[in-house]
Amino acid sequence: MRGQIWSVDFVVSAIIFFTVLFLVILVWNYTSVQGSEVLALKNMQSAAMKTSDALIRTGGLPDDWNGTNVYVIGLADGDNILNQTKVLRFINTPYSKAKSLLTGEYDFYFEMLHLNGTVINESGTNLTTGAVIIDPVVVVPVERYVLYRDEITRLRLIVWK
Repeated sequence: MRGQIWSVDFVVSAIIFFTVLFLVILVWNYTSVQGSEVLALKNMQSAAMKTSDALIRTGGLPDDWNGTNVYVIGLADGDNILNQTKVLRFINTPYSKAKSLLTGEYDFYFEMLHLNGTVINESGTNLTTGAVIIDPVVVVPVERYVLYRDEITRLRLIVWK
């Protein structure tokens, strides 16, 4: 009986082989999904930090920008010192324009807060802008302390997908 395949041995070995192959594919797929989720989170964190840095460290382009002529949104007169006029212009900039200039593919919500957590109100306007968070997959909040009207305040930027 040399050289003959025993059908029971062949079936058992095929079952073992395909079971191991299935488990390897399953683990590989799980690892790939986890890796892509981690990469997406890191990209969002990077985008949120870069956006908040641009807002609090630059004055924007052009320097006297408004909601219609802006190329780069920036709120600062100096490092972490915000310009009242630019903050109000940003609040009044249409969301779609602000989103395309700041975060691109990610939605955002922006607010300026007193240290006690209440939203700053400027001449009847709450210093908030952005979209309401609805069914997010990933949320990345960033809080920065800034000087606004000679007062230490919190700038909160929430980015999500």
